[in-house]
Amino acid sequence: MKNKKVLIVIIVLLIILAVCGGAFAYVYFATDLLKSNSQMFSKYGTMLDMELYNFFYDENIKMYYTNKSANNYENTGVLRVKSGGNTDINTDINTDLNLTIKGATDVDNDNFEQEITINYSDSEKFAFKLVKNNQMIALGSDEVANKYVGIKNKNLDELSNKLGIDEEMKVPNNIKLDKSSITVQNIKSLVTKYIGKLAGQLSESNFTKNNNTSYTLTIEKDNLKNIMIYCLNEAKNDSEIIKMLGMSDDISTYQDNIDKEIDDLNEHDFSNTSIKITLTSTENGVEADVEVNTDEDNVGFSVTLERGKNITIKQTGSFNTADVLTKETTATPNNIEYTISKEKSASKSKYTITSSKENCSLEIGFELDDISDNGATEKVYVSYDANDVQFNVEYNNAITFKDVTVTELNDDNSVALNDYSKEELSSLLQQLFAQIITVNSRKIQNANVF
Repeated sequence: MKNKKVLIVIIVLLIILAVCGGAFAYVYFATDLLKSNSQMFSKYGTMLDMELYNFFYDENIKMYYTNKSANNYENTGVLRVKSGGNTDINTDINTDLNLTIKGATDVDNDNFEQEITINYSDSEKFAFKLVKNNQMIALGSDEVANKYVGIKNKNLDELSNKLGIDEEMKVPNNIKLDKSSITVQNIKSLVTKYIGKLAGQLSESNFTKNNNTSYTLTIEKDNLKNIMIYCLNEAKNDSEIIKMLGMSDDISTYQDNIDKEIDDLNEHDFSNTSIKITLTSTENGVEADVEVNTDEDNVGFSVTLERGKNITIKQTGSFNTADVLTKETTATPNNIEYTISKEKSASKSKYTITSSKENCSLEIGFELDDISDNGATEKVYVSYDANDVQFNVEYNNAITFKDVTVTELNDDNSVALNDYSKEELSSLLQQLFAQIITVNSRKIQNANVF
């Protein structure tokens, strides 16, 4: 779980670094803030930004997803999850889960359906459908109920109360995602804007010179807290973010959640919290070193991108673990190296992340294959091997652009949980869960897979 957490941090880190150079370059040319050490930090940041852009930009991927967002399509796919080995307590975890997926997406009307089949064996299968239509999303299976059971995109706050969801979670009345505003360019522009706002809160004292080719940005303690609070306050009334999150009709809920985050930050002690970003110019390109220190963890990342080659990320640091009995904490080293590589041809684009350390290896891949004007095959795989435990996930999904028809949800073939009282809802859900368990238990027993 710790490696998974670190991998997510690395992905976020790469996004930040990718826009960091452009944001600081903007501040340099548009304001008088950046001087001396901050100028050089901006220069190296811009160089790194260009190197990352050249590495990740792929015309095949851009054109494919542009077509996918504008055309209706069918899909046929397979998801397979396999695990094997024994845990520390000698528990056998051998599993082989196979799912087939078939569906259609009506981009014009923002509707979709997916039929998902769990294949316990050649003869024992459990199929169900996920349908989104007429502002309602629903699940259906002939073996469980004679109608689709779903949720309407309205009165979601009332529904959450009926389901016993904590009122502090501030569920909006409805969710209206504006897909036209969720584009790579808009997201990058938004992130760049907020890094620009962040830069506006810095002073020359945040930047230091290590040598003629290396400069560091340090944000720590109350300076870090105040910047985070400032950015949240700016986001609180940002119409772009509100629109992107689909909260235009329920701004008060969005703002209440922001206020809660600010209150949490104000209560948190930042005296041992810091972020340091060091940019260094080398013969092969720009290296970025990031160090994050908190009360619980100390983590460092070194990002090296050689021109025309792979990206190497070295993680160093430790995290605190507590003994269950003594409650004593121990700093556990957590050092690992990741490599991001790419392959490209006229009809194929592939990115792979690999990592390894003692008794542990991880590989994650994303690939577009058979790319054409009519579609492509999306492939994702994960392979993890640690201490005699193996875990593998493979997902292949063939996309074909064509006219489609999506199941219509109406009063004759569906029911909405929103329309039930709290008592009725509780009874209905209990019956549905009991039927799902009964059906699948029987199929598992007949297939003899576990």
